[in-house]
Amino acid sequence: MPEISEVLNYLTENQILLVLAAFLLAFLGYALVKRLLKLALFASVFIGIYLGLVYLLA
Repeated sequence: MPEISEVLNYLTENQILLVLAAFLLAFLGYALVKRLLKLALFASVFIGIYLGLVYLLA
């Protein structure tokens, strides 16, 4: 199994693979951030509705 330094050296020598790796990392990062933002929005709306109901019913 190749070491990390060997893989990095191979990627830096091959520009096409370097661009593809950067694109893949950017796409995965975007997908992760998008999912986390949706989760945060859902949680904030849920907490807001819950607190509103608690306030109205108390």
